Amino acid sequence: MFNSVFFEIYFSELCLLPVDPGPCFGGIKSWAWDSNEGTCVPFLYGGCRGNRNRFHSRRSCERRCVVRLETPKTVERSKYRNVHPNTRRLTLDRAAESSDFKGASRQVHKNDTAQADILHGKSPS
Repeated sequence: MFNSVFFEIYFSELCLLPVDPGPCFGGIKSWAWDSNEGTCVPFLYGGCRGNRNRFHSRRSCERRCVVRLETPKTVERSKYRNVHPNTRRLTLDRAAESSDFKGASRQVHKNDTAQADILHGKSPS
């Protein structure tokens, strides 16, 4: 039995865009992914131009720019015969099911120290 470990990575190119309020002065409360901070941040959108790194809520920003990967609670070894015994198969949780990663999975070596880290600002390989 494995403990649950979460990994967070952003997965959309629009999340790489800088926070851009645009040149207008509409003062519309919005959210954007800030690659430097590794999180969604609030900002005031002017109402014109800007870029696509703009969301109406923190939740919608996180849904688009963060995907959570979780280890299975239990793993049947026979089910993963072709998987090296020192790997864990991570699958996307329900929040990411509608994302571009639907049905995707990753493997992480169980001795990899990065498993306890939260990874921000790195494209998935």
